[in-house]
Amino acid sequence: MTHSIKKTVLLLCFIFAIVQVNAQFTMVANGAEVNDNDIFTFAANEQELSVKITNNSDVSQQYVFEVMALTNTDGSGFQVCISSCYMGIAVGDVFPPRNEAPLIVDSGATTADNLIHFTNTNGGDGTNYPMDYVFKLYEVNADGEMQGTPLNFTYRYDPTTSGINDNTIPGVKVSQLRDEHAIIINAPVTLTSVAVFDVQGRLVINQALDSNSCALNLSRLSGQVFVLVCTDDKGNTFTQKVIKP
Repeated sequence: MTHSIKKTVLLLCFIFAIVQVNAQFTMVANGAEVNDNDIFTFAANEQELSVKITNNSDVSQQYVFEVMALTNTDGSGFQVCISSCYMGIAVGDVFPPRNEAPLIVDSGATTADNLIHFTNTNGGDGTNYPMDYVFKLYEVNADGEMQGTPLNFTYRYDPTTSGINDNTIPGVKVSQLRDEHAIIINAPVTLTSVAVFDVQGRLVINQALDSNSCALNLSRLSGQVFVLVCTDDKGNTFTQKVIKP
């Protein structure tokens, strides 16, 4: 084998090794596969980021989530649930905590629905947004040390955005009747709830539904910006900014 061929073989082996490392696990959040440094933006408070992990390796693996950074928040009011739930986070925290066993996923297995989820309940100060919570998911060995390639992602709470890019219910129509201070909602699917939040993330209207249309009376609310969140029977959401005159 010539020197040139040897170099080519070594390079291909190196590339293959990198692909193998990066493919050790996949993470899906709210139904979408997560890429490194993805940001999940929520315009309303108390919105859940539901996560599932698939172990693509040939052996069982242990996983943890680490808090890497916090922006415009001290971490209070943020909940991480991995079987057990933990309220309040700080940079450097690991979940499950270091004094507990890591999350174990068998070879080829995927974690159960609703086992892992992240939720922000902190509405912020009404001025400094977005509020970012940056996490890193990675495998750990028997000594709790990171191995393989980690996956970084951000949970972002920003009530100043309409959240249109995060909508998973296409075709929802919202009509606002200014004189009657009402909102008319029509959807192509059955909605199970409609909620309205103020810019600090406080829930001001919460209406259960079993219909593809409804009317919301906003007359008792003061004139300001609100965030409308519609949820269907599959957990998909539609979010839109609404201005109450």
